Amino acid sequence: MAKHRCRYGEIRSDAIGKRLPSAERRCELAFAIVGFAELEPNGHIDCFYVHKDYQGQGIGSLLYGAIERIAQQRGLRELWLEASLTALPFFLKQGFADLGVQTVDLAGVEFINHRLHKRIELL
Repeated sequence: MAKHRCRYGEIRSDAIGKRLPSAERRCELAFAIVGFAELEPNGHIDCFYVHKDYQGQGIGSLLYGAIERIAQQRGLRELWLEASLTALPFFLKQGFADLGVQTVDLAGVEFINHRLHKRIELL
């Protein structure tokens, strides 16, 4: 199994490189970004992604573990997210409860996803 290196990062908000503080984590393999995740201040997990060629190698679990630790350090007691049908099994394995299916309209395009929730322990 390949070694993966994870480190804290920043999100670029636009093409000129303005940076926003975040609890983003990214995993790099041979200096290529193969996954990233972002935790919003309210406990919402957003932009959780692992490149398809690197899925099933533990990168998602590393990213999620880092996000949960950051949430605990911030004093958050719960996490939530919207997951696609493809991502649903991963998040259920991480201990999330499926609160149900929802349909989201974005600029006239409907997306179906699952609303997930997890209570976490404080450090």
